[in-house]
Amino acid sequence: MLQGRITLLHTSDLHIEWLFERYPTQMRQKRRREILGVWDRLADLAVERQVAAALVTGDLFHSPTPSLGSLAAVVSTMRRLEEHGIKVVIIPGNHDPLGANSVFQWGDFPRNVYIFLEPELGTYDGIEGLTIHGAPYYAADKTRRLLQGFQVNRALGNNFQVAMLHGTFKGVPVGDEDYSPIYPEDIAESGFDYVALGHYHDYRDCSSQTVKSAYPGSPVRLGFGNLAPRRALIVTLDPLEGTSIEPVEIADRRYEVVEQEIGQLSLVDLYEKIRRMADPELCLKVLIEGITADPDLARGFSAGEISGQFAPLFFHLEVEDRTTVLPDLSDNLDQTTVKGIFLQKCRKMLEESPERRVVEEALRLGLRALRGGSL
Repeated sequence: MLQGRITLLHTSDLHIEWLFERYPTQMRQKRRREILGVWDRLADLAVERQVAAALVTGDLFHSPTPSLGSLAAVVSTMRRLEEHGIKVVIIPGNHDPLGANSVFQWGDFPRNVYIFLEPELGTYDGIEGLTIHGAPYYAADKTRRLLQGFQVNRALGNNFQVAMLHGTFKGVPVGDEDYSPIYPEDIAESGFDYVALGHYHDYRDCSSQTVKSAYPGSPVRLGFGNLAPRRALIVTLDPLEGTSIEPVEIADRRYEVVEQEIGQLSLVDLYEKIRRMADPELCLKVLIEGITADPDLARGFSAGEISGQFAPLFFHLEVEDRTTVLPDLSDNLDQTTVKGIFLQKCRKMLEESPERRVVEEALRLGLRALRGGSL
């Protein structure tokens, strides 16, 4: 018979000291302080829910050598958790990996903190009724499948069994870098009560068959790719009801993206639209996209001018120009060059294909690649 109910808080990928490279210096520093504020709010949640432990599945820090100031703030919060009898269990990730200068080797962490330091799966039994298995991200062998062939041995005791891993989930072929791969079949066959994952910055349920597993995502918006609500996970291990995962929203600064198709709105109308959104607490990205044969129209929507005009009205403003000026496809095209052959094929498809928008997007990306740009 398993032990009584155990509640855990699962978080990952705070990336303390994230660079925020495009932000003005003052806003960059404030945003970094806000990440430490989120760490404090996670501790508040842990205390409120009376969890046995907070699990941090990698990338607590954005680098293996954070500043002493950031470390002191993190440790202070850990000590507050210690006062409430809450453990903190950590695995290093790919951004804060183990090494000679790693903070996890020299940092003065309180006694309630346990860090997995060995490259292979190790165990931590510091919580009654629970065994935690974990391993840090290991750059020297980043293609290893830590869970492959692993099965929990229930004959060794009645503890709940939880794993902590940092890597890519291979359940859907989405083109992720293949390091520290975590396969759904490995999760399913492991027999764990919960597999706590880290690396992705948005919440993702990766449960497989009877084994519950999830990425909590970063509790912080680190950029405009993180528009979804920020979350931490409250994981309850119950001997009768099994494992449950409760995503809990974590308050963070608001980010929004405005997408504007060139030609569908005048420059004056776009200016008015941005002005109506003015908010000194908002991070806004304006994405100007589309294809036009009018170079003067494209030049009018200048990312630099728009940013310069409206940046003071927002906490942070980014303007990205993704417009493409079409070459004249009515001209005779040079069939001896890659560009000429590509444009000829696009011209034919634009004439024949009902999916004009798809062809235009392929044309935009193709021209960018031919100019040496990134896709």
